Amino acid sequence: MQQNSRIYSLDIIRGIAVLCILFANLPTMTGLDPFNQVGYSGTDKVIRFLVDLFIQAKFYTIFAFLFGVGFYIFMKNTKAKGYPMYKLFIRRLCILLAFGLLHFTFLWYGDILHAYALAGFILLFFYRQSTKLIFVAGCSFLLVSYVLHIIVFLRTSSSIPEVPNYYQYMFTGNTTNHTVNLFTHYSHQVKARLFFLMTQEFQQLLIGIPEYIGLFLIGLWAGKKNIFKRVPELIKKIKFLQWSSLCMSCLLSCPIIYYFIKTDVYYSQDVQLWILFGGKMLAIFYICTLLRVCENKKYIECLHPMPINLRICTTPKCQKTLFFLKS
Repeated sequence: MQQNSRIYSLDIIRGIAVLCILFANLPTMTGLDPFNQVGYSGTDKVIRFLVDLFIQAKFYTIFAFLFGVGFYIFMKNTKAKGYPMYKLFIRRLCILLAFGLLHFTFLWYGDILHAYALAGFILLFFYRQSTKLIFVAGCSFLLVSYVLHIIVFLRTSSSIPEVPNYYQYMFTGNTTNHTVNLFTHYSHQVKARLFFLMTQEFQQLLIGIPEYIGLFLIGLWAGKKNIFKRVPELIKKIKFLQWSSLCMSCLLSCPIIYYFIKTDVYYSQDVQLWILFGGKMLAIFYICTLLRVCENKKYIECLHPMPINLRICTTPKCQKTLFFLKS
């Protein structure tokens, strides 16, 4: 792979991940399913099922992984230029944290930029560590996250949980489907999001941050191992990982398929664990597949017109939110 193609492959994977994340978040960002509790039937059921099977939990995994890769590249390049790498990265994290909190409060409660910023500080302690320690630590954080997800899932009843009272006034008339008009009572919605941030978000972070740290560390490990620069050398291992992860994903997706077939109304929450676990395996398959695709110059040339679209991942997240709120 040529040098520019090697860098371009990261842009391709990151850009595709962002676009798919936006697609998966459309129901919550537009207010149609703001709390991920709506039951789907008919055509909507099929679409929701396909999103859960092929997109949900797959591409934020890839994006978080690439955050770790990007951290390594940033630190390495900053050090090579003689700049204070730790100071500059901390400044970036502080800006990201402030931006994420503002975005959470004024635009969308589903923001994770503040969580990324908090988790990003942990990366600073691992930058100089061995790749073995980084990989083990990453897997350990992911294991802790999965245990927490299982505990929360088991403690939650099979019925759809009630929406917090401070969101009740946001409903557009149908309290069964819990749709929300994002332009109605905006000041009250801001207060509700701020209240949620101060009272409930900490519990969400306890579950989410270990997962983000784990994915960041796996990305840091991949960066230090120069995986993206050694694709031709590692092609056999990449192929094995590609197809083995696909097989694992298929097995973990069987409960989702069974649930889809046996139920008339489809609730994503009922199969959330399987979406999470299967998502990690399919994310690995996607990464390996895209790495192999980027090795082919013919495909790179076909993807060459995409840079403008892929640059969406480098623009402020609020621009993406505003785009969908206006749609």
